[in-house]
Amino acid sequence: MRDYLSVIHDEFAILYDVVGIEGFGMDIEYKITADDQLFIKQARRWVSF
Repeated sequence: MRDYLSVIHDEFAILYDVVGIEGFGMDIEYKITADDQLFIKQARRWVSF
């Protein structure tokens, strides 16, 4: 899961032009199915940034 979250964070940091800026974070909604599959439902910039 950490690998997936790192990819999401890094891609959004590029999109928002905040690569390397301290305090940037993402709010992620996800679910894990009964079959142990991870689904990222939504990803958005953390509101306090």
